[in-house]
Amino acid sequence: MPQFSKTPQRLIDYWTSLPTSAGATCPTRANFSVKGITSFMQEVFTIEWGNEGTLRILQIGTKLDQGLGHDLTHRDILEMVPKAHLSGELAFYRNLCGTPCAGMTTHSFQSTNGRPLLYKAVLLPLLDTAGDVRFFVGAGSILHAEDAVAGFGPEYMDFWQLPKREYLDIGAGLPPMNEYSYC
Repeated sequence: MPQFSKTPQRLIDYWTSLPTSAGATCPTRANFSVKGITSFMQEVFTIEWGNEGTLRILQIGTKLDQGLGHDLTHRDILEMVPKAHLSGELAFYRNLCGTPCAGMTTHSFQSTNGRPLLYKAVLLPLLDTAGDVRFFVGAGSILHAEDAVAGFGPEYMDFWQLPKREYLDIGAGLPPMNEYSYC
């Protein structure tokens, strides 16, 4: 069975070690420092949720950029999502911000060079200065098609398929079950 990177667990360990304000369920972006993740930052990214429904990549590790096929820094993730999946992706990130909770996604797609990939990411919320979830730090793992097909079967290699979106409780609960309809 192919293995994903150990980076998500390392990022979760670092994220849980960060200080939080009284009553907050997650740390602020100001408390997150790349100095704490230098040994594995090549698989880490930070994104910003915009009120207008944008999801901008602020930083992305070189291993992810190279694996995905090009530099994604400052790109809006939602512009790359096929229209058939956009409402589900928007609902997922709204739920992550509104609860707040962490999330995990797994989907297959083609890199910009046409190579089929299976991508898995864990997303951990970070608060802005007003105390709202507006940022996420995440760790991504990429399996190339031949490894993914060997371990998971060819059905996972359709272009931009979302076999899984999950919410992870970080102390504030999970979105109501009726909010899962798009996930």
